[in-house]
Amino acid sequence: PSLEQQISGNFKNVAISNCLIFNTGTGGIVLDGGDRKSLSPGNNMVYNTEFYRIDRINNTYSPAVKLNGVGNIVRNCYFHDLKHQAIGFMGNDHIIEYSRFDKVCTDADDSGAIYTGRDPSSRGTAIQYNYFSNIEPKDKNASMSGIYFDDGSGGMAVKNNFFYKVGNPGHYVNFSAVFFHGGHGGGE
Repeated sequence: PSLEQQISGNFKNVAISNCLIFNTGTGGIVLDGGDRKSLSPGNNMVYNTEFYRIDRINNTYSPAVKLNGVGNIVRNCYFHDLKHQAIGFMGNDHIIEYSRFDKVCTDADDSGAIYTGRDPSSRGTAIQYNYFSNIEPKDKNASMSGIYFDDGSGGMAVKNNFFYKVGNPGHYVNFSAVFFHGGHGGGE
């Protein structure tokens, strides 16, 4: 197969663990895999990994973990000192758990430490047992949240998380620790 076919393959059972990822220019890890048509999980995982200052060149939309596909896991990670998102995700049935988010989205507006949006077929992700602290922008007019479901997102579970000094209403006036913007469908 061509290099392009190899790169866009359906990766499964890949683990990235016990790493320190910092001072990169445009993000940290792209974790993808699983089949969205059949909802077969990729079972790819990043765990026990610390991320900071991963956005030196592209200050926005360069998350520490870009999570796509089906059934992939981010567990027991530490995200801190990030100008924009820690995790940006799309897809189905992911698990984001037992992680710490501190001083994330410091230079952003209309965003969240964990963000998804614009794909109503992305459903089933669980965000659980995480600790969020100091998710506040430097600019007090900026709107910020810990977890942000944007434009048509729904059918996800947020449970058993801890939020301390998270969210800023800013110019949109209604942002909070968990913010839903135009979502649909059920969830927990």
